[in-house]
Amino acid sequence: VSLTGCAPPLPSKLAPPLAAQRRRLPRLLDGARRFPGPEASGGARQIGGCGAATEGKETLCVSALLRAAPRPISSAAPLHWLPRRQRAQGDRRTAGKALCAAMAFMGRMAGSRIFSELCGSIVNLRMYSSRVDWKQLRPMILKRIKNRTKDYPIKRMIPVAQEVVRAREILTEGVSILLRAVPVQSCKFCPEIHVGAMAHQMKSCHGFKRMIKDRPHQWGPGGLNNILVPVEAFHQENMFQDEIRHDQRFDFTRVPAVLELCHQAGAELPEGLLYRRDELCTAAEANNQNPAPLLSSELRLVGQRTLEAWERLRLGVTKLLLVYPSKVCENCSEVHVGISGHKARMCGVFKFEGWRGKHKWKKAGVDDLVPQKIVWHQRPHDPPILVDSGRDYYGHAPAVVELCVQVGARASPKYNCMMKEHGLAPPVQRDQAT
Repeated sequence: VSLTGCAPPLPSKLAPPLAAQRRRLPRLLDGARRFPGPEASGGARQIGGCGAATEGKETLCVSALLRAAPRPISSAAPLHWLPRRQRAQGDRRTAGKALCAAMAFMGRMAGSRIFSELCGSIVNLRMYSSRVDWKQLRPMILKRIKNRTKDYPIKRMIPVAQEVVRAREILTEGVSILLRAVPVQSCKFCPEIHVGAMAHQMKSCHGFKRMIKDRPHQWGPGGLNNILVPVEAFHQENMFQDEIRHDQRFDFTRVPAVLELCHQAGAELPEGLLYRRDELCTAAEANNQNPAPLLSSELRLVGQRTLEAWERLRLGVTKLLLVYPSKVCENCSEVHVGISGHKARMCGVFKFEGWRGKHKWKKAGVDDLVPQKIVWHQRPHDPPILVDSGRDYYGHAPAVVELCVQVGARASPKYNCMMKEHGLAPPVQRDQAT
């Protein structure tokens, strides 16, 4: 670039100071060596490319500096005069600067991405002012909670709750009738049961405290509570009632959890239905002691009707749990029907720990309110007595399903995988064959 066509000198006020000119001198000299232009006639080329900086007698000319240079270079090849080593060093220096700039850019990008991932939740937090007058806000919150109770019970869910109550009545009656024909065996030291005349001989008893394992069972006669496991909860007037404190645990009655859920859903329960569970158990035991003769066709119809009631009950409870919240303890089987769990310290698993038997609540499911009570399923090609060696071949089934299948009812296809209907029979041992 030629420096002959420069602008006129700047005024002294706008010109840079002398120290700045001296600092720029080596760079100007290097640029003049690399890109020389034709000599100017009648004057010297001036410093800075934008006019001469005049400060008294300190004005410098590039022409004098060019005459003092060791050797001029041509404009066609401005870098050929440098030695090879210097050119290599310059290339490496340029490449290093470019690499450092690229690495710094990538580091900034990665750092911003990591910061956004780690601190995104902190950045997006909504900060509330401490100047809120909670005395004015509290009545508004309580009024909103009170108005919320007007939306419950939901009218569309009332028929579902009533269907659940009817299905539970049919199921209880059907199981009590089937217990007259199909004996049920229950272990004295663990909750395992067996549906059938001859109980299995598998060593799977763990005791009532689970302090032992792989012990043979000691069987005894079973009843209605062994098939339909009772699950109870505190009875409340509505789902928005105040939490039950520990000192109030005896002020509320305990009722079946399914009926409590239907009560909060708006179902009309018959009088005495909540408190007649003891009468049902007594009647079932009396029926087992004095069985009445029933035809096989009648048992098949009762079993099929009972099985359908079982499916309707679980389906209805599943629908109600989508609308009405229920809680279950993670450490025990305590169930509470309501928005939040009660404060009664009745968790027997950790009652001697620091939290003194407080429950650890979580969302309840259909298996928490209507337990399936899984038992061993005896297929037609299985031996009459299930032994420990064929444990991998036998199937399982819920106790109600197994009871109905024993009298000839047809189970739903969704239980085929669990029951292993088309599975192989266990190999016959020599001791059994002889």
